Amino acid sequence: MRLSIRAQIIVACLAVILPLAAVEGYYVLDRYTSARRHSTAHALQNAQAIASAAAAFMATLQDRALVLAQEARLAAGDPRRIQPILERMARATKTQAYVAFILPGGRVAAAFPREIVARGLNVADRPFFQALRAGGEWQPVNLTQSPVRGIPVWGVATAVREGNRFLGAVTISVPAGDFDRLIRMKLPAGSWSIVDGRGRLVYVNGVAEIPWEARDRSRVDLIRRALSGEEATSEEFAGPDGQPRIGASVPIRPFGWVVEVSEPVSQVLAQARTEAWIHGSKYGPALAIALLIALFIGNRLGLPLGRLTAAAGRIAQGEYGLTADPSGPPELVRLVTAFNTMSTSVARRHKWDEALKAIGQVAASRMPLDEILAAGLEAMMGVSGASLGLIRLADAKTRDLVIAAYRDLPPSYLEVARAIPWGAKLAGSVAATGEPWLVGHLREQPEVSHLSLLADRVQSLACLPLKTHDRVVGTITLGHSQPEFFGSSDLPVLLQAASLLAGAVVAEQLHAATSKEAEEKSLLFRELDHRVRNNLAALISLLHLAAEGTEGAAAESLQEMAERVARLADVHNLLTGRGMQPVEVRELAEVVAKNVLAALPGGARIHWKILGVPIRIPPSQVTPVALVLNELLTNCAKHAFPGRPTGSVTILVTRDADEAVLEVRDDGVGLDLARVPAGLGLTIVRTLATQNLKGSVAFAMAGEGGTVVRIRFPQPVDTPAGGAP
Repeated sequence: MRLSIRAQIIVACLAVILPLAAVEGYYVLDRYTSARRHSTAHALQNAQAIASAAAAFMATLQDRALVLAQEARLAAGDPRRIQPILERMARATKTQAYVAFILPGGRVAAAFPREIVARGLNVADRPFFQALRAGGEWQPVNLTQSPVRGIPVWGVATAVREGNRFLGAVTISVPAGDFDRLIRMKLPAGSWSIVDGRGRLVYVNGVAEIPWEARDRSRVDLIRRALSGEEATSEEFAGPDGQPRIGASVPIRPFGWVVEVSEPVSQVLAQARTEAWIHGSKYGPALAIALLIALFIGNRLGLPLGRLTAAAGRIAQGEYGLTADPSGPPELVRLVTAFNTMSTSVARRHKWDEALKAIGQVAASRMPLDEILAAGLEAMMGVSGASLGLIRLADAKTRDLVIAAYRDLPPSYLEVARAIPWGAKLAGSVAATGEPWLVGHLREQPEVSHLSLLADRVQSLACLPLKTHDRVVGTITLGHSQPEFFGSSDLPVLLQAASLLAGAVVAEQLHAATSKEAEEKSLLFRELDHRVRNNLAALISLLHLAAEGTEGAAAESLQEMAERVARLADVHNLLTGRGMQPVEVRELAEVVAKNVLAALPGGARIHWKILGVPIRIPPSQVTPVALVLNELLTNCAKHAFPGRPTGSVTILVTRDADEAVLEVRDDGVGLDLARVPAGLGLTIVRTLATQNLKGSVAFAMAGEGGTVVRIRFPQPVDTPAGGAP
């Protein structure tokens, strides 16, 4: 039954009004959810900014505390000498600061203000002081009540040490309320707070009088997650004031504290309601205008526009290529025609996007190059509508363009045009110029391509360079039986696809070249290692032969030289295969001791042991340390135990600040320190220790008899692998 004109107008009105009403209703309902998300994201950004500012401020306090600790150490921990230092630091601090020096027993012996000392404050039971006394370098300080004004303060405490002796600690702290002045962003009072590492509330912005001891936040999931080291958000949790709030928490690294930023849930919802009503008020005039327009022209535009809207909606849902019936007034027909053209273009672009995505995934995969090229060619032909295609790659030696992948080409063409010289025919010219070439009528210019042999099947050609960074590695040619099938509008996506395949070709070439270079380097290193081993072995044998043919001091010198070369061979064997990785000193000492002391002539036996801590040295220090150990252990074997069949040698490896200490101790006859021999062996030790290792050597008498030789050389705690000393 055909509807009357009036009925059609009513339907047209409803078609215009109901979608707008539905959008409005959806907007109102969705506004609450989006407001919660926006509030959470905004709180996280503010929390991150405050955490960064807090970390920077605490880092500044830490730097000043380290300076105080250094000056306190220079003052030998004397409170009277430290007091003016503290006062000077406090006056230099821009904010109000509390500075104190604490004796090893926990009593505050010097401070600013001085009344802190007068109050007899003792912090021996405080966790931060116990951690410093146990060996820590620094600790954050959090006092819910300062010793002077009774307000919360927080800051940094640093240990004062002279070597391994604990002289006390220095602290520098500021009132928690002063931190609000350091934050440039202005937030409402009570909107952000700071929680310490134990989950206690130490600060709430803009709130002065708070029962701090009652503010345990450790049971709040948002705070627990931040204390574990992750940034956390929540759309509803109990805030410091007990009200439901929306917000986020961020850890303050590296202090282990937490920043919490939030706002009341009721405030967020109220603002969302207000914005929803403001937005809804805009639709009143729009609805009235839409009603008038629908009443006036609904009969002529309602149905065609409905069909157009339906098609647009289905396109938006992914059904590309749909068109609408071009009926109605001329203006509407033109609109629908433009819409259909746009729909066809969007569908084509979507197909190309999917094809480019597939080509990119294949190009980035670990598939063989021929499979990548075949898959890429098939994808390009499928979306472009080409009836045949081929890919040519430039030969590295001849530069001829050789077919690497093809589709729907007869054997007769492959026999004739398997390879094309650079610069010849269509593909050669495109490769030489690096510019694409379109052929619309192949029958009219058959000389441009061997594909003219297939004139009954091909009339249009598109030849594209496979080019990356102005380097052409090949070409790709697509063909179609319809004249003028490929146009200039097709070139951007065709060139983009060709660029992806060119990247795969270049990546494969680089992979092949890199693999070959790595193999050649590995072979060279193995050959070099083999020659070094053989040359060192030959040199040791020659020295032993020369010693056997010589008597007296010359023979002994040749034998000692052979042992020194043998130690160099031991070092080479130890470093082989490690690259530039550091070597553990105790491992090196064990290798040298086994070779020097384990097989002494004449039945003599020396018991040896290696003690100490793990210290890793770079390869540049391995050879000097090994030669020093060789000389010292050789001296022990030759001179420390005259007339004794046995003896004992201890090698101790320790660290003193940023120096490594290597100590060789024996229980032999000892050494006359007034007349330390100046032989070649000890000369070598002194030279290696002072010049090569940039350190020092010292001789001493052991407490129960024997000699102690102590080598010290710089060795930072975190020496990178292969780094210089």
